[in-house]
Amino acid sequence: MTDTVEHWYAAFTGPSDEERADRSLRQAGYATHLFYELVNRKRPIRGRPDRFTVGWEKVPLYKRYIFVGARAGHGLMDANEADGVSTILHIGHGIDARPAIIPHRVIDALALRANADGIMDHRNEIYERERFAEGQLVEMDADNPFSGIVFSVTEDTGKVVRAVANILGHLTPIELSYDQLRAI
Repeated sequence: MTDTVEHWYAAFTGPSDEERADRSLRQAGYATHLFYELVNRKRPIRGRPDRFTVGWEKVPLYKRYIFVGARAGHGLMDANEADGVSTILHIGHGIDARPAIIPHRVIDALALRANADGIMDHRNEIYERERFAEGQLVEMDADNPFSGIVFSVTEDTGKVVRAVANILGHLTPIELSYDQLRAI
């Protein structure tokens, strides 16, 4: 699907409106990618507050976001006004603001990890790779909006890398995917 799309964008949706935005954008002629993950949820049984059911539930991987693909000659005005869409993400402010373009390779990499229903089932996935050491300095790859910010690794589980960075004078904790980082 990405070969017919000129540019990919990220749309911010209303609360729990990802699927409504997906349907609306598709009806307007846009390509979309809505990725999910499986999370283990514990739910109380109605009428039995001391009893619970536990099971895997499909939830959006990027809560309140959906990827929107615009074909050549198809602007973003209809996408911005689609049901469930709050706005298309922009870079810059005021008259200098422009829609943030998501590289095709990012969308393709995500799509390769998902099944036909868009579900990324990484429940048992642990990456075979050399792990970052606690205190090691890393930075994000050049295509990331946070590139150039130095992070200090606090934990590398094999699935995610937890790190902190000094952003605007505050130590900000963040959870990252190992493939977004490179050692300094």
